[in-house]
Amino acid sequence: MPSGSSGPSLEEAVSLEESMPMKPNEVLLGSLMATCRFHGDVELAERLMDLLQVKLETDSNYVLLSNIYTAM
Repeated sequence: MPSGSSGPSLEEAVSLEESMPMKPNEVLLGSLMATCRFHGDVELAERLMDLLQVKLETDSNYVLLSNIYTAM
């Protein structure tokens, strides 16, 4: 699928996560990253990674971002 085809629902989910008063956890971030990968939405995946201001316990979301880049 072309970039940007993820539709408004994924964009809304990311906007909601960005406006949350608490920092996102790895489970929520991973779910949204996997959806970005499915839709090939690199820009949204990069926005999600920018939300990370804490050290992750795993590298899984970085692997997802790497896979998104590779797929492009």
